[in-house]
Amino acid sequence: PQITTTTEDPTTLFPTTTLATITTHTTTTTTTTTHPHNTHTHTTHIHPQPTTHSIPHKLWQKTGSKGLSPQAESWISTWTTLNPHLRHEVLTDSSGLAYVETNFRPIWPEIADLYTSLSVPILRADLLRLLILYIDGGIWSDLDVSCEVPISQWPIPPAANVVVGIEFDGWQFASWTVLSTPGNNHIYHAIEYVAGRLEALAQANNVTVGEVTMEMIPDVVDVTGPQAITMAFLETISESVGRRVGKDEVEGLGEGGVLL
Repeated sequence: PQITTTTEDPTTLFPTTTLATITTHTTTTTTTTTHPHNTHTHTTHIHPQPTTHSIPHKLWQKTGSKGLSPQAESWISTWTTLNPHLRHEVLTDSSGLAYVETNFRPIWPEIADLYTSLSVPILRADLLRLLILYIDGGIWSDLDVSCEVPISQWPIPPAANVVVGIEFDGWQFASWTVLSTPGNNHIYHAIEYVAGRLEALAQANNVTVGEVTMEMIPDVVDVTGPQAITMAFLETISESVGRRVGKDEVEGLGEGGVLL
């Protein structure tokens, strides 16, 4: 389904969403990977060494060229007021680009090239979410999300390394707020998955990834949004447990449910 948000109706974390928790060990070894959606095999990448095996207490957000609106400032204040010790960083277009160049150019240059070539803002923002969570971990939240309950009261098991909400359809993982440990294998695979979807989309339209326009995208959620993240996570979960994990098991989760 098409996911839309408006400044008149902010999405709140509680009590309107269910948290699904994914708990597996992170991977910090060097790997070579091929994804079925990719048109070529990625070269070997060096995973960043996690500085912690818990989810960092830092909120990451991204603003556009117009900066923060008064409404966005108001929603940000819900996070900082309820979580006074929460570190917070809002990236701009230029600082987001600098972040990717600094962190990915040395270890994963293909992804740095992919990010810098993207011309559709929503695609860039969606990819940046994953890149930040992979390197630094923490909490990513869109600017139109408010925090209704202190993070310390969220039903997150201590061993969780990825926390996502459930979309209104009852089974897709929400992407507007995602929590992760740094160097997380689920996030790594989601980056690969999204890169493959973007490359396939470009090929289907006989253009480069940088030439992809919004008109060429049937549905953003399938390429870089909730559907893409859901499919990528389910693939890594299925691989971890040695069997297919799909929609039925996600639909059975309750608040604070552990999927793996």
